[in-house]
Amino acid sequence: MNAAGSLHGSGERIQFGAVAADGVLGGLLAAAVVAVVFFIHDVIQGIPLHTPSVLGANLFWGAEAARSMRADVVVALAYNAVHMASLVAGAMLIAYVAALGQRFPGVWYLPFIAVATFVCGVLYVDGALGVAGLGRFRLTAVALLGASTVIAFLLWRHPIIVKHMHDAWRS
Repeated sequence: MNAAGSLHGSGERIQFGAVAADGVLGGLLAAAVVAVVFFIHDVIQGIPLHTPSVLGANLFWGAEAARSMRADVVVALAYNAVHMASLVAGAMLIAYVAALGQRFPGVWYLPFIAVATFVCGVLYVDGALGVAGLGRFRLTAVALLGASTVIAFLLWRHPIIVKHMHDAWRS
């Protein structure tokens, strides 16, 4: 909303191709960051691919299978594919909301609400998993790192949102 209290757009139309590209790139970046962090952690622990294998076993066969899961390349790859697809889908939604925030200066805060909702969803899924042995703090911290990657990428792609924030705080 502007100072008079009405919504006004910048006049440019939202380009859905650009939104899709932003979502795909943001989601792929987040998936890569998460995968690399878990891989480094697992290598340091001496059990490469353990985390995605356990998460994959939990996703595909349930908690009982996850408790006894050993590192498995196929399960880790399948889990990472599902994880990447879900991050891309979430990032596409957030990219659309970022495009709205760019087009309508009065709603610059919507991308942050979208990201907060996405993070709450991730934390809910994390809590529902109850995967033994992975450490809830580590899963949550890496999930927040993935969400922060999407935020940083979209703010880089839509710097006008940062300007809208500054303008809103100054007024």
